[in-house]
Amino acid sequence: MNRKVYFLSNIKKGSWEKLFFYFINKGDSFKIHLPLKSDGTKDGIANDFSKLSKVNIRTWKGMKNSIEISGELNKDSEELIVKYETPSFLGQSGGLWSLEIYLEEEKLVYIGNFNDKLVYLDEFDFRFIKEENINTEEWMEIDMKNEEDCEREETKTASITYEELKIMKNTLGEQVDNLND
Repeated sequence: MNRKVYFLSNIKKGSWEKLFFYFINKGDSFKIHLPLKSDGTKDGIANDFSKLSKVNIRTWKGMKNSIEISGELNKDSEELIVKYETPSFLGQSGGLWSLEIYLEEEKLVYIGNFNDKLVYLDEFDFRFIKEENINTEEWMEIDMKNEEDCEREETKTASITYEELKIMKNTLGEQVDNLND
């Protein structure tokens, strides 16, 4: 299905809560990305999810010293996700560093860096938004020409070698800070 992607800037507290519950009830799976503690151990969030059935926890290759928690959206996983995201309904930072909600492997919601929210909307989602009188005037439509290409570019960037980084450091000189040889 063709979806439009929007960055939600300045979304009102009540509107975000309505949207969040709409998508978590619509979704069938999730992914959470978390950095590990400085000592390399999991935090309380990972420990909470590890107690659930139909949840996988593994090293995430998208960032050094991080994990991916993924699984089926069911009553237990939804309760934990809501528990950690409830502060975001009150205008504070949510408790999950990165959260993605899916329906049949199609992304519905992305929350990154605790607060940055993207929604992937189809015609039915727009009807819900209209029925709930959710203001979309300050939302920014994102052109996601081909999200797979974007992900491939991220992978290329992440796979830069140390030697290439040293060359960049020499080329850029003082513009690159905090790089230890």
